[in-house]
Amino acid sequence: MAGSTSRGNNRALAGILHQMASALELQGANRFRVNAHSKGARQLEDMGEDVAQVADLDDPAKAGDEERAAAVKRLTELPGIGKGLAEKIVEYLGTGKVEEHERLLEEVPEGLFDLLEVPGLGPKAVKLLWEELGITTVDELKANLDSPELAALPRMGAKSIDNIRRAIEFSESAGERVPLGLARPLALELQQRLEDVPGVQQVAFAGSLRRGRETIGDLDFLATGEDLEELREVFTTLPEVTQVLAKGETKCSVRLEAGEGGRKIAMQADLRTIDPAGWGAALLYFTGSKEHNVKLRERAVKARRRLNEYGLFEGTEERPQESGAELVAAATEEEIYRALELPFIPPELREDHGEVEDPPAEGALITLEDIRAELHAHTTASDGRLSIEELAEEARSRGFHTLAVTDHSQSQVIANGLSPERLEAHIEAVREADVKLDGIKIL
Repeated sequence: MAGSTSRGNNRALAGILHQMASALELQGANRFRVNAHSKGARQLEDMGEDVAQVADLDDPAKAGDEERAAAVKRLTELPGIGKGLAEKIVEYLGTGKVEEHERLLEEVPEGLFDLLEVPGLGPKAVKLLWEELGITTVDELKANLDSPELAALPRMGAKSIDNIRRAIEFSESAGERVPLGLARPLALELQQRLEDVPGVQQVAFAGSLRRGRETIGDLDFLATGEDLEELREVFTTLPEVTQVLAKGETKCSVRLEAGEGGRKIAMQADLRTIDPAGWGAALLYFTGSKEHNVKLRERAVKARRRLNEYGLFEGTEERPQESGAELVAAATEEEIYRALELPFIPPELREDHGEVEDPPAEGALITLEDIRAELHAHTTASDGRLSIEELAEEARSRGFHTLAVTDHSQSQVIANGLSPERLEAHIEAVREADVKLDGIKIL
């Protein structure tokens, strides 16, 4: 079986499908074909089990036609996996590669995939650079930033080229996407500073951060208020700002650097100022995902309505907010979903995994209120802040039924780890507390 069994196949296949989607887009393939590969990649990334378990092939490399056909059928039961993608998955499980992927890599220069990672360079621009100037790597683009041939390309004026130059510099310093655990604390800190600006009514972050993705590309903030000039000034002069990319009436963009040492991160942050009446529509639009929003817009169109970042409107005009079309819903996300005859779908589930076609039931997400046990807690016996009894009382007050005390052993000297003698006494103290305190099991 190719890959590992702990979701390793999923990660490898998702990378292949993402790369295939990019290659197909660079070749000008049908957008539905491109989207199918992207959607399949996202499905694999979000699966809790290895796709090989779903395929359920005893020996993928030696499977016969009937076994492979049965595996394909099982895989097509996954959201976002059609017959073509299922066949590619079975092919990978048996051979460790996908023939069409190998062919695309021969047709599309490898460096174009890196060019697609440069902020501001979409598939159309990269395709133009490739076909018109033969530019296939970031280094080649850097070497041609001052060339008249580049400036002569459509939509490649001096401002666009300067933005590309800055984007490359930033990409080289920023590195990979930022883990959620680093991006969220930074976003919450910045949000608090923005909320403290006089005149601001509400501030929220959107994008992949609000959806709780494992890694974050950039930060997206939305804000409302009466006079937001001071807010724009504060945002563009934050101590973490290393470069101001744009400062306009409705949108400001900056590049940030925060943290120290190995925890240092660099990323772009955008601030959009929103009409309070359209807060819900803007929050929905900028939270995404793009694919989820597409499904909502398609649902609106079927009802002869239009949905965009300004609201849900009656009629089929392309820009209803400018044509006087009747506004149906915009103030909150909840009322927009309701107008589309859908329950509210939490941001964490907006990934086009069937949530629009088969909406999740209320309470589909685990919340703090659902937690009923603590299975890793330290006390003052090592490096904790509460005694066994205080810890148990706190757990009981939260409705927990079980508390596991897991203080450090003597190997953790810096954390006051317990020697064998202290550990024996500690075990006895835990058992005594378990007998003494009702309503909670202490282990």
